[in-house]
Amino acid sequence: MPTSAPHDPKSLSASRHGSDGGSGGVCAVSGCNLGLPVAPVLVVEDEFFVADDLARQIEGDGGAVLGPAANVAEALALLGRAGSVGGAVLDVCLGDETAFSIAEELARRRIPFVFYTARSDIAWPRRFRAAPLVEKPAGWGEIKPLLFRGVHSFRAEVAAQLPELRRIARTFAADAETADRLVERTLDRAADEIAGRHLYASVGEWLAYLLRREAGSGHALN
Repeated sequence: MPTSAPHDPKSLSASRHGSDGGSGGVCAVSGCNLGLPVAPVLVVEDEFFVADDLARQIEGDGGAVLGPAANVAEALALLGRAGSVGGAVLDVCLGDETAFSIAEELARRRIPFVFYTARSDIAWPRRFRAAPLVEKPAGWGEIKPLLFRGVHSFRAEVAAQLPELRRIARTFAADAETADRLVERTLDRAADEIAGRHLYASVGEWLAYLLRREAGSGHALN
């Protein structure tokens, strides 16, 4: 593993993105014809040479890089300034910090991310135990499929589940309008808790669980 060295924001961050973190229209991954995010990939890594190598791999694949950021403060500052972000690669351990607060912000903004680490002694927050994880020294070729997996298929799976969700909702609701509100609340909840979907065998099972939980709360039926 290369020796850790502090990042020089002028040599790395400033050279790879503008002040607003935009990608200048460059696709974050190759294959723009597939409709993947036209936005940079945030790289959070505190080892200079690892970060630089990963950034070069992303750029070599036709993407744009936001950062790299060496710590939590840098990463959150970049996210705050960025117009859009297509995804993120997070080294879990950043000196005395962890990247979990960054992951929380990414989840809140519905930005896909992958954890990237060589450590096996990490205490994982419950929410992120099912999040995508790539072990170092894997490169962008291994990270990319996990980061952008199912961008289209997931949306299609959700759309395919709508009739069944409406059917289940009608068992809890007195009329179609109330059932539709229950489905809408379920989809809102799914967007907030998307990291947890990998705990279930299928998207349908996960959405059905969320719908029943929403119905049990009573809020969606008011």
